[in-house]
This record gives sequence, C-alpha cells and structure tokens, in this order.
Amino acid sequence: MKAKVKNNTIEFWRFMFTIVIVASHINRNYSSKEGVTTIFGGAGNVLVIFLVLSGYFLMRSYQSSKERGKNNVSPAKQAVMYLGKRIKRLYPLLLLGIFTCFIARNIFVLHNPISTWPHLFVSSILEMSGIVITGIGMSEPDLWFPAGWYISVLMVCGYLVYYLVAKDEDKFKGFTGPMIIFLVYGYWFMSGLGGRWFNMAFNNLVCNGLLRGLAGISLGVVLYEPIQSLKKLEFGSVGKTVLTIFNACVIAFVCWAVYSNDANYATGFISGNAGMSTTFYIISFAIIILTILAIMNKDYISTALNNKVSGFLGKNAIYMYIAHRAWAFCLPVVFSDAPYYTMMVAICILTFVTGLLFMLLDEYAFQPGIDKLIAGYKKRIKE
Repeated sequence: MKAKVKNNTIEFWRFMFTIVIVASHINRNYSSKEGVTTIFGGAGNVLVIFLVLSGYFLMRSYQSSKERGKNNVSPAKQAVMYLGKRIKRLYPLLLLGIFTCFIARNIFVLHNPISTWPHLFVSSILEMSGIVITGIGMSEPDLWFPAGWYISVLMVCGYLVYYLVAKDEDKFKGFTGPMIIFLVYGYWFMSGLGGRWFNMAFNNLVCNGLLRGLAGISLGVVLYEPIQSLKKLEFGSVGKTVLTIFNACVIAFVCWAVYSNDANYATGFISGNAGMSTTFYIISFAIIILTILAIMNKDYISTALNNKVSGFLGKNAIYMYIAHRAWAFCLPVVFSDAPYYTMMVAICILTFVTGLLFMLLDEYAFQPGIDKLIAGYKKRIKE
C-alpha cells in the first residue's frame, strides 16, 4: 500500500474556517450594540466543510482498513473499533473544553461562589458523556461548552455512518447515504427549521445537530469515490490555469459569503432566525466545491497552499476550536467597552496561542497517557 502524502491545502482551509467560527462567536455580544456592524454573519455556513471532510476521511479510513485485511470482522465490531479511535483522539479534548469553560464562566461571567462548583460540576455529567448530540443532557443555554456538539457529532454520527458503510458499502454509497442527504436538506428547506444544532426536529423527536452531522458526514462518504477519480486526472498548463481561475472565483464568493451578514442562513443567525434559505444552499455548494478542489490539489492556488506552514496551522485548528469558547464567553463580558474589532483580534490571537498549548498538552500528556493505559490493559488481559 502506498504511503499517504498529507494534503496541507486542506489543512489551510481547515484553519481559515476555524478562524471564521472563532471570530463569529463574539457577535452575540455586539450584535445588539448601537453603532456596531458585525461581520462573519455567514459563519454558520462553513460548518459543511468540516462535516464533509470528516465523512471523506472516514471513508478513507474504511478503505485503508479493507486494504489491510482488517474488515474480516463484523460491521458492529468495525464500527466500535473506529469509535474507539475517535474517542481516544477527541474525548480528552471535549473534557478539556468543558473544564476550561466551566472555570472561566463561573469566575468571569456567572460569578458563582466556589462552594457551588461541586454541584454545578455534577450537573454537567451528561454533557461530559459526549453524547449530547443525541439530545441526552442537551440544553444549549445550560451547557458549559456548547461547541462540544461538534465533537459529539464526530463520535456519534461517525460511529453510525461507519457501521452503515461496513454493513453494506455499496448500498450506502448508492442509496442510504444519498437518501439521508436529500431527506435532511429537503426537510430543512421545507420546514424552515434550519441547521442550528440545538433546534429539535420532527416535533422534538430528534436533535437537529444529529441530522446535520449525519447529512454532512454522509455527503463526505458519498463524494469520496468521485473525488478519488478526479484526483487521478492530469491537467496541462492550460487546464491548471482554467482550474485556478475557477478556484479563485469560488474562493472570492465564499469569502464574501462568510463575511457578509446578508449571506447567512436567512439573515438572522445571531437573532435565532435559522431557517434555511436558497442562499444557504448556494453557499454550501460553493464551499463543497472549494473542498473538492482543495482535496484534488491540481490548480496553482491549491499547490501554493500545500506547504508545511499550512499543515502546522491546520493541525492547530481543532485545538483552537476547543480553546476559543472560554475566551469568547469571558473577554467581551470582562472588557465590555472594548471596540468590536479589537476584541475580535484579541480573541483570535489568544485562541491561537492557547490552541498551541492545548496541542502540546495533548501530544505530550493526554495521548501518551492513554497509550500507556491501553498497553497496560492489554498486558493484563494476556496475563
């Protein structure tokens, strides 16, 4: 099997869209202030790239396991093994996000006395379970770390989709996956419910974030094979130039879309009006095209972005996502008179630095510690 070559163009966009999400999360503190015009109103649209990439890499992981002959166990066991890897990688980060937000919000926002912390901590046990996206323990205003919904999606929806793929790969790519995609996006468009993760769908039957995760990850799985075929295409200088111009147009449109307050779900992401508009689908489609072009890595823009700096920035993206909520919750409250753009830049810088610290903590403490525990457990089993 050929060694995998990392595509750092993907990492660049992962980092850039994480910055967009980080910056947008201070808007709720400024959107009602007189004389302040917020930006990144379309930030909610960029989530599709993270979910599609999750599905794409899920499928790549499945194909890699199949090539190595590790798919000779039941679909359920394959899915559990995949979930185990996801938990090992993501669960420590979820706990880290909850812990930092718990401390920061109690001290700087809620001003709760320390004597109440044990009770508050116990009450967040369900949030720490990592299954909040199922609706269990979910109450968005009461969550310490609302951004943890995405981590929950990667574990819960990732497990469900992996099982379905392992059960019948061809059926999922040809029927189950497309049906999930069409039903979810069609339901959003007709119902006006939108993609806000903590909304409840089908008369409170299911958490909307679960639908969003299933649809996005399924889309990445369904696109895997077509993208692999596109990657095999060879382009001459003229073809690369045309592809570069096309990519530049897509990038320009996406940048406008996520920057503009008029390009969001329906015009009111912060105010809670999250019904899906036609604009949302157009923007999502453009971001998916951008994702495909980044994975293909054939045009001059993509190849220029495919460098070690992009790889380093992308590696920090998940840690920035974990770190940003505490800063976004606290700084606008503590420094309530700070100018909007000053606050945005400060939070982005602090998030980047904190993300680096979290990365070091994960690489040199969490992951080695978990590996040691697993090795010790396996040794005891053999004995």
